[in-house]
Amino acid sequence: MGAIQSIVQYKIPDLYWQWGILIFLILLMTTYGGFSFWFYQKYSMFTETPNSIATLLSVRRNALGSIQPASFVSVTANLATGGLVPWSSINEKYQALHNWRPLTVRLVGYLGGSNGLENGVFDMNFGVRSALNLGTRCFLFDIDYLEVAPCRPLLLYRDKTAYKRSLNSGSILDGMTALSNNAFTNNRDPILIILYLHRIPPGNKQQERFFLNLAKSLNPLADNQNHLGETSLGNFRNCGKEDTLFITPITTYANKFIVCVNYDTSQLKATTNPADNLHYWNHARIYQDPQGIDKTLGSVTPSVATGRSAHIKVASTDQILNIAEAAQATYAVSCSSVFTISLAPPEYDYTNAKMETLLNKLGVQCVPLDVLSLGINPNYAAAKDEILRNKPTPTRVELSTDNSTSKKDPLSYWYYAPWSFKNIANYV
Repeated sequence: MGAIQSIVQYKIPDLYWQWGILIFLILLMTTYGGFSFWFYQKYSMFTETPNSIATLLSVRRNALGSIQPASFVSVTANLATGGLVPWSSINEKYQALHNWRPLTVRLVGYLGGSNGLENGVFDMNFGVRSALNLGTRCFLFDIDYLEVAPCRPLLLYRDKTAYKRSLNSGSILDGMTALSNNAFTNNRDPILIILYLHRIPPGNKQQERFFLNLAKSLNPLADNQNHLGETSLGNFRNCGKEDTLFITPITTYANKFIVCVNYDTSQLKATTNPADNLHYWNHARIYQDPQGIDKTLGSVTPSVATGRSAHIKVASTDQILNIAEAAQATYAVSCSSVFTISLAPPEYDYTNAKMETLLNKLGVQCVPLDVLSLGINPNYAAAKDEILRNKPTPTRVELSTDNSTSKKDPLSYWYYAPWSFKNIANYV
């Protein structure tokens, strides 16, 4: 009897301990398996293999297929003909290009991934057409290269740590071809093209070839004479009218492509064929904003040289959002004479409060956004439908302020027109 009691006394606790270990191991394996599945779904479902990229392209085209051509007011048409109110009430002296803010797409042609921006794919023709359908009139090309082919400029998505997040690359030539074929089909307002160089190859010969290939990629812009060139005001090519580009009425640029580059293209070696030189295509050089310098802008963008003036500048979004409230009005004055781009990493979260500060308090003209993702967000369709249903014809206030009652849609500044008017108190 004592032996039985001894067995019961010591064996039963051992069984409890063994069962506890078994249950713990099962829970651990379940947790690990769940995490592995989540990680696979988020990061590893698609890879850089051709078949995987083709599958993801099909998935993303299907997801973005709901974006259909929308009817937007042509600002230049209404200003030129004295058409719809409130555009017809804007005095000509306030029609300068720097008084307008274009809807701007970041990562031109990038369709994103299965779960956000990361591990996504480029489809230049589909991406450009979809952006145009949402009213985009400014296209920021994120230009880089791969180490295996440093002379070949292409489009890549790199995150804020410079890690490549796109599974494939985008063709600049294909992007320009898509713009040439579609940009002015339904709207005559100008298209602003920002060639933003994140890196250039180190060697002189490599750089020469790199810039030659980049220039050749822009050839489609010359089709139908849409590249801004010789006008009654002079020749805009080769930065020839850089000092007056942004103070000239926007109506001057109807059906025209305007190109700006964050590089001093005047330093490039002359070419036998003028069109083989990037400077030929460039209308204005983009300089660093001294108040918005940050490493996220890259190392290519030049500072303004002594004796020169900046007519278009780029600033780090975080840097200028940190400008003290008391100094915001002063900064806005500087933006009234210099077209300003607010740039952040592609994955940056632009809240309504940040957009309001950038556009209406700091006076920034250009905020590149992930337009395609925002365009298929339910907030976009719901808020836009509500606003246009309740107020089909805008008042002048809606040209410069966020009119979205949901306060969740950054695209609300461009519900009526692809170029929205800046917040100028007395513009008539």
